[in-house]
Amino acid sequence: MKHLTYLLGGLCLLISLSSIGQELSAFKQAIVDAKNSGRAFYEMNNVLSTSKTTPELENTPRNARYFDYNTKAIQDLLRQEATATEYIILLLTSNDGHIDWTLELAEVPASFYTYQITTSSGEEYQGSNAHQRHYRGFIKGKEAESLVSISFYEDQMMGIVSITGEGNYNVGKLTEGAQHVIYRDLDLPNPPSIECGTNLETTERYSPEVLQHKLKSSATTTKCVDIYLETEYDVYQVKNQNATSVANHILGVFNQTATIYANENIQMKVSQLHIWTTTDPYTNSVLCPNPFVTPILQQFQNNTTAINGDLGQLLTFRAPAVGVAASFNGLCASNVDESLSFAAIGVFQIPFPTFSWAVYVMSHEFGHLLGSRHTHACVWNNNNTAIDGCGSCQEPAVVTAPCSSSCNNCPRPPAPSGGGTIMSYCHQNGVGINFALGFGTQPGNVIRNSVANATCVNTCQSCALNLNITLQVNNGQTSNEEASNVITASNTIQNGANANYQAGNTIILVDGFHGEAGSEVSLINAPCNGPVITTQRITQQNINHQLPKENDHWQLYPNPTSGSFTVSVPRAKQGEENLRVGVYNLMGVAIMDVEVQAGAQIKIDLTGKPKGIYLVKYFSKSRVITQKVIYK
Repeated sequence: MKHLTYLLGGLCLLISLSSIGQELSAFKQAIVDAKNSGRAFYEMNNVLSTSKTTPELENTPRNARYFDYNTKAIQDLLRQEATATEYIILLLTSNDGHIDWTLELAEVPASFYTYQITTSSGEEYQGSNAHQRHYRGFIKGKEAESLVSISFYEDQMMGIVSITGEGNYNVGKLTEGAQHVIYRDLDLPNPPSIECGTNLETTERYSPEVLQHKLKSSATTTKCVDIYLETEYDVYQVKNQNATSVANHILGVFNQTATIYANENIQMKVSQLHIWTTTDPYTNSVLCPNPFVTPILQQFQNNTTAINGDLGQLLTFRAPAVGVAASFNGLCASNVDESLSFAAIGVFQIPFPTFSWAVYVMSHEFGHLLGSRHTHACVWNNNNTAIDGCGSCQEPAVVTAPCSSSCNNCPRPPAPSGGGTIMSYCHQNGVGINFALGFGTQPGNVIRNSVANATCVNTCQSCALNLNITLQVNNGQTSNEEASNVITASNTIQNGANANYQAGNTIILVDGFHGEAGSEVSLINAPCNGPVITTQRITQQNINHQLPKENDHWQLYPNPTSGSFTVSVPRAKQGEENLRVGVYNLMGVAIMDVEVQAGAQIKIDLTGKPKGIYLVKYFSKSRVITQKVIYK
């Protein structure tokens, strides 16, 4: 078998995240720091109000509470300047006091909205926060013991509130009508019952340095794992053949998944969401035949030659919480097959939203691709024992036969009474999965180590999506501004002042923009925190003119490519010499390495090479520019 295959049949889930030690994760600490510094929080006190009527529904969870959604409050939120709503206070209370939470939340990083949406019908959209807002945070007073992710749309909100010792509460709209509900997933009368199976070959063991978090790991807070998501046609059908509804649902669930990872100081964002709006090629079975095989993942692999992302996942509503991951080494794999996973997230207790089951499966499968085994496997604690006794038996440390269902006789710990962590099977033991517990220390360390040492994972963007610059830059001042999409400037740069503007797509100088004689302005077209790849110095003489058409910057196109692509080499800066362009596979092996002239255009042909992701690097004396190219 050419790749590892790891299968999870997930059941009812509750997810949480462990803070590393007693420290808060980076986004939680940012909320605390904002409060301590006197930062104004946008207050949302009336988003949900207790419904006057209680619907009569089947499969009603115990203690469910019903609410009406205030669409005007969300319209007001969406109209606010981004800086005014970066931090919010959200009150969720029921009239009887059963629900009484003050949520303190921070908006997701601007990079969250930089995803691309494509459809099988040929449509393409760029991510935007114009009609949505995604937040993450905690319950006031339970900063370390709670984890919250909330997404707002014009017609609904969705999210999960996880509390240590209690479990996960689903917050969302009933599948019929406009009413919203809050309930604990452990209180469902008939939780999903899913078979679990494994199909893997692995002899890999963890070193004490990895389990004890002694290897390089600080990079996890600056790197972003890009996620490629693909939805089957059935998701589009269930969502009334509306691509926007599909995107809203998937991105809301992903916010909950990414919040779990962010609470472990691991950053994730969607790079591309591909929606099948026509019949998809995935006809194989989702559920597990006997003997156990994973036909749907294999079909996804056969249909995928490259992905726009570091890891990929196929999503379907055809089955409940079932998942499969291709390997324990998904990052920077030379074969894209090893970077893929599958998650069936069609867990619907009609008419109740059941986000936590979907989030558990997605998070769990990404955990495998990032290196983690199950917590009931005999691979932990530096002595090949298990972390917990959840699941039907202890999983062997070494599995050499595909479809093996053998058990190991290493000591069997009890199931944790407060719920299991993300990589556990504690949903099978009645205690559930608690998202507030996260991955737990050892699996979390394994995952952090994988991300920190992944050379193909890029740094995070931390700048705003769009930026409108109006403030004057005075003599002696330097203004440095970044946006991941568009900068629009209408300000004045005084004599002796400097302005450096960097945008991922476009910089627009509108009427009113003026650079006085003696000022300097740099316009940079590059990703936030990425390499500077296009620079134009502007003086009074050319301030109101377009950038010159000469090749002044680095470009690579088309990307993805079907074989050949063109590289535009930057014009050399003063002192730059020995210019080179190299192409490397993800193992670091050079495919080509040539000397180039400044400002040249060179054509590179990958025809005959294995399809997948390659790294194209530009070298000069003063800088190195690296860009991924997808050969598909």
